[in-house]
Amino acid sequence: MNYPLLLLTLQDIGRRISTNQSNESLIPTVISTAKASLQCESCQVYLWDSKSRALKNALPARARDRLDYRPAANHGVAAWVIEHRQIVMRNDADQDYRLKRIIEDDPQMPDAIAPLTVGSELIGLLIIDKIDVDSPTIGRLIYILSNIYALGIKNSQLFKRIEEMASRDGLTGLYNHATFQEKLHELVKGAEAQSTSLSIIMSDIDHFKSFNDTYGHQAGDFVLKEVARIWKTVMPDNAVLARYGGEEFIGIDLDPARVDVRGAVHDAALDDRRCRVLWH
Repeated sequence: MNYPLLLLTLQDIGRRISTNQSNESLIPTVISTAKASLQCESCQVYLWDSKSRALKNALPARARDRLDYRPAANHGVAAWVIEHRQIVMRNDADQDYRLKRIIEDDPQMPDAIAPLTVGSELIGLLIIDKIDVDSPTIGRLIYILSNIYALGIKNSQLFKRIEEMASRDGLTGLYNHATFQEKLHELVKGAEAQSTSLSIIMSDIDHFKSFNDTYGHQAGDFVLKEVARIWKTVMPDNAVLARYGGEEFIGIDLDPARVDVRGAVHDAALDDRRCRVLWH
């Protein structure tokens, strides 16, 4: 192995990974650099959801993906990797009595499965197939790459979380006022360019200050969160919803015909007289 070239390659991979701050561009970079460095034919990245304890392909599903290996979180080699946080190479596993029975139950296992971890936290799995399993350095290279990739994906997730925190209201989870104004400007420009219309719906909560004074701010917070939940229920999935300020809420949808305001609000047990509907 040409070690100076390897170091330059790893440096370049680290730079490319660190400059990608969204998973949409990061994951393809992970896969392309892994294929080039490991000289493998197939590479997949599965992300780990600790709440549901499930694995999800980091890239959108494609028709040809049905031919690829799909790791299961609750059985097979992937489950062993998740539990032990160790790389499993097929040729090594064949000689390991602990894994022989697992491989028998998982006959489609690829050449290698590596955990993507940061500290004790599992980020996901790197699935690699069709590599030179006889190379004496391949296992070490997979270990180095999986650590670089795990840090990159973790940083991307943190970046997305910070963006979400900056753009959303902390109590209701809806967009905040500043983000709403940006979205509104973009949607109005798009609607004007395409000669289409927008529906804008705004509402507030009557006597909210007196309610807070009477029952306390915790009760008021519950009301705000419940109203936000109802907004999410009655508005289309791709509508832009925001807490406009205080007890005021606002929503935008690109297709006015889809927004049955009076019926939807009535179904949600809101007084529709408290909603002001503005059509543009």
